[in-house]
Amino acid sequence: MMSTSMRLLRSEIHPDYTRIEEIINIFVSLGYTRFSIYDETDVYILTIAMPITDDELVNSENLKKSTIIYIDLIENDEEMYYCPKTCKKYYSYLFFENVSSREIIILEFLHRYFELYPDDIFWDCDKFFYTKKYIDKIYSKTYDPNWLYISPDSF
Repeated sequence: MMSTSMRLLRSEIHPDYTRIEEIINIFVSLGYTRFSIYDETDVYILTIAMPITDDELVNSENLKKSTIIYIDLIENDEEMYYCPKTCKKYYSYLFFENVSSREIIILEFLHRYFELYPDDIFWDCDKFFYTKKYIDKIYSKTYDPNWLYISPDSF
């Protein structure tokens, strides 16, 4: 079964709002130009979408189809995860929803993100943890759309 949600983990608990701007800038560099942020108590929800025309906005189905990813920016200390690769505990910082069939977008994002934050960890919410080293290896190879569902050790 393919995972449909992922997490970015970091050692500090408090979100750095500069990171949020940098995350948006990464997606802008990839051609995504529509963003919205909703404040939900202990979570900010960032929606990233492909550009669409004003005429297409009239139809809510078009808006749903253009949405690429929802990211929850988590601000609580209850979501800690142990990474066996580093033998450390990490806080969940970003929760990516609905990533199935968006593997290339995730890889492109992670490649750029880890250039800025090499100590963070990407986790598939199941069994695989990806460090910057693994993402760099995967990124340097011929693109495989199943990269997210294969052990990073196999690269």
